Amino acid sequence: PIDEASAEARIANFAQAIAYFRGNGARIVNMSFRLTEPNVAASLAGIESNEERRAKRARTIYESMHHAFAAALARSPNILFVAGAGNAN
Repeated sequence: PIDEASAEARIANFAQAIAYFRGNGARIVNMSFRLTEPNVAASLAGIESNEERRAKRARTIYESMHHAFAAALARSPNILFVAGAGNAN
C-alpha cells in the first residue's frame, strides 16, 4: 500500500533520482507514476477500513507526494520531464 511511510520513501527515492539525473547531465526524462489520489485510496483499502479516514489519509498522502515531486522537478529547469497521461483508459 501507499501509506505515509511508503510515501516518504518514494519522495526520498525521487529526490535521489532527480539529483542523479542532474549530476549526469540528463536532458530528457520519461516518467510514468500513475500517482493519483484514487490510486492512493485504493492502495489503502486493505489497511484502512473506515472510508472517511481512508479518503482523508489518501488526500494527505497524495498531496505530500505531489508537492514534493513538483518541487523536485522545479529545481531542475534544464531537464524536460515527459509524463504519460490517460494510460488507464
